[in-house]
Amino acid sequence: MAEISHTKRHWLYGFNAVVLVAIAVAILVLVSYLTQKWRTSFDWTSGGLYSLSGSTKSLLKEAEAKQQSYELLSMYRPGERSQRVMDLLNEYARQSKAIKATDVSDVSLEETERRIRSLYTEEIKPYETTIGGFEPLAEELTKFFKQEGANVGALAQKPGASEALKRAAAETQGAFTKVLPEKLAYIANMLRKLTESTSPEWSSAASLLKTGVATNEVPSIDMLETTLKIYVDPAKRKDALPEELLPYFASAEGRFKDILAKVTAYREQLDKLQPLKVQEVLDAIGERSVVVIGPQAVKVISHEELFKRQPGSDTEEEFNGEQAVSSAILSLARPEKVKVVFVTVTPQRLTGPGGPFSDMISTLEQSNFEVMEWSPPSATPNPQAPPPSPTPPAQGAGVVWVVFPPDPPNPQMMMMGMPPPDPQPVIGATRQHMAAGGQVLFLSEASSGMMGMMGLSGYPYADLVKDFGVEVQSQYTVVQRFQREGQDGELVAFVIPAVLVQRYPETEITRPMQGLQTLFRYVSGQMGPMGMPTVVGPAKTLPEGANVKVLVETPKSPDVWGESNFSEKMEKSTFDKGQDLASPLPMAVSATRGGVAGGGGKESRIVVIGSKFFAMNPTQDEVQLVWTGREVQRILRYPGNQELFRNSVLWLAGYENMIAVSAKANAALRIGDISPGTLTAIRWGVLFLGVPFATLVIGGIVWFIRRK
Repeated sequence: MAEISHTKRHWLYGFNAVVLVAIAVAILVLVSYLTQKWRTSFDWTSGGLYSLSGSTKSLLKEAEAKQQSYELLSMYRPGERSQRVMDLLNEYARQSKAIKATDVSDVSLEETERRIRSLYTEEIKPYETTIGGFEPLAEELTKFFKQEGANVGALAQKPGASEALKRAAAETQGAFTKVLPEKLAYIANMLRKLTESTSPEWSSAASLLKTGVATNEVPSIDMLETTLKIYVDPAKRKDALPEELLPYFASAEGRFKDILAKVTAYREQLDKLQPLKVQEVLDAIGERSVVVIGPQAVKVISHEELFKRQPGSDTEEEFNGEQAVSSAILSLARPEKVKVVFVTVTPQRLTGPGGPFSDMISTLEQSNFEVMEWSPPSATPNPQAPPPSPTPPAQGAGVVWVVFPPDPPNPQMMMMGMPPPDPQPVIGATRQHMAAGGQVLFLSEASSGMMGMMGLSGYPYADLVKDFGVEVQSQYTVVQRFQREGQDGELVAFVIPAVLVQRYPETEITRPMQGLQTLFRYVSGQMGPMGMPTVVGPAKTLPEGANVKVLVETPKSPDVWGESNFSEKMEKSTFDKGQDLASPLPMAVSATRGGVAGGGGKESRIVVIGSKFFAMNPTQDEVQLVWTGREVQRILRYPGNQELFRNSVLWLAGYENMIAVSAKANAALRIGDISPGTLTAIRWGVLFLGVPFATLVIGGIVWFIRRK
C-alpha cells in the first residue's frame, strides 16, 4: 500500500512539473504574441545602439500632436546594409503611429516617382499650363509665318520684279514656310516626348524652351522673340533685311507687332516658372537611399548621409542613420529654418568648410537651423577672412546670435601701431538685435593669460548681460589639479585651465545631459593659453523681471577652484583662500527678462557660457572605441559639449520641446540617469517589497505541490 502511495506521489510530482512547464511555455507564447502584435522591442545594449534618442522621440511626439504622418521608404537592395537601414526605420515606426516604414526595393522606380509627384501637384501646375500652351502658340506662329511667306513670294511674281527681289523673296519665303515651321514642330514634338511619358520631365521641357537646341539650330523662345523684334523696328529692319523687302515689311509692321506681343507674353510666363523642388527630389533617388514622404513634401537621404566615411579612411564607415532620418523629418515638419548668426569682432572663418566650428555647424544644420557668420568692418582686418559686411545678415525676432569675445591683440600688430580689436561695433549691433526681439548666446573667457599680459581685463559685453542679472567674473580662471607620472615614477600634481563636468543642475537645457561629460578647456597659442574657462553666475542683486538659472557648475572638489592669478603661477598654482574662489563654481547660466523696447513685450532670453572654445572641433571630435551591442563603435568622449551648445540654441529659439539627448550623444550613455524618486521606488519596491513577495509566492507554490 505504501509502495502504491509512493508511486502515486511521484506521478503527482511529475504531473505538477508538466503543468508548471506548460504554464511557462504559455506565458512565453503570450509574450511573443503581444510583442508581435504591439510591435514591442527591447534594447539592452549598454549604449542604446538600437534605440532612438530622446531628441528623435520628442520630434515624433510633435508629429503626432500635429497629426502629421511620414512614410520612410528604403530603396536599398537586399543585403547587410539594407537590414541595418530597415531595422532603424522599423524602430521609428514602433516608436510612433505617425511613422510608417516600407521596403520598396522590389517596387518599380516609376511607381515610387508617381507617388512623389502626387505631392507636388500644385507646384507642377504652372509647368503644365505654360509648357502645354506652347503647341497652340506654335500652330499660330506656323500659320502666321506661312501666310507671310506666301505674301513675300507673291512679290516675286509681280511683273517687272528685279532678280535681286526674286532672290531675297525666295530666301525669305523658304525660311517662313519651311525652316521656321519645321523648327517649331521639332520643339513641339520634343515637348510631347518629355511630358507625356509616365515620368514627365517638366524641368527639361522648360529648359528646352529657354535654351533651344544648339546642335540642330533650334531657336529658344528668347531667340524667336529677338528675331521678331527685327521686323517691328525700322532701324533693325534696315540693318538686317534685304533692301528690296523693306517696303513690304514696313507695311506688315502691325501684324508682326501683334504676333510679337503673343511671343513676349509667353516668354514672360516661362520666365516666371520657379525651379521644381520635385525634380531635385527625383534626381536624388537612387538604389541606395531612403525617401522620407511627408504631408506636403519629400526628402531623399543619400547613402553617403546614412553611412558616413571615417576621416582618412577609404573603406571604414559609421552608421549615421538616425541623425540623417530625424534631420529629414524635422526639415519637412518645419520648412522655415531659424537663423543662427556667429558674430565676431574681427572677420573669421568659423563656419566654413574646415573651420574650427564646422562640426557644431553641421549639428545645428541637422537640427534645422540656418547658420551664418558676421563681423563688422574692423580697423584690424584679417587678410585670410572674407571682407566684412556693415549689415548683419539677419537680426531681431526669430534669430539667434552667438557672440564671441574679441581675440587677444596681436603683439606684432600692436608694435606696428595697429589698435587692438574694438568690441564697440559688436556691442552696438547686439544691443540693437536684442532690442528688436533677438536672442543671444554669449561666450566668455578669463581675462588672465594673454589678455592680462596685454593690459586688457573685464568682459566686454558685461553691460549687455548685466541687464539680465548675469555676472561674468572674468578675473578668475577656472582650473583643476591633475596628477601625472613623473620621470622617477612618482605622481606629480599639475594645474591647468580645464575642468570636466558630468552632473548638471536640473534645467530645461541640461536635464537630458545628466551623465554626459563636458570639457571646458583652453587652446594653446603663441603667447600661451587662450580662451581659458571663467566664472559665470547670477548677480548678487537681480534686476526687476530677470530670472537666472545656473546651467553648469564645477564639481565640489578641492582640486577645482577659481584662480585669480593664473598667468603668473601657471602649473604651480595653489588655492589661496583669501584671493581665489572655492568650488563649486557656476560656469554657464540661462536668463530671461520681460519685454524690451521693440521686442513686442515678449520674453527676452540669453545664455552665457564661461568658455570660448568648448564647442570647437578638436573637443567635439574626440572619440573613444567601445563595444556597443555586437560591434565596436566610435562614441564621443565629451558629448556634453555638443549637447550644451545645441540645447542652448534650441532654448533660445523657443524649441524647448526638442531639447533631449541627441542621436550622437545617445550611444555615449553607459547607464541611464536615475532620479532620486526612481531610486527610492526601486529600493523599496524591488528590494524590500518585491523580493519578499516573490519569496512568498514561490514558497506557496512549493507548499501547495507538497501538500498535494
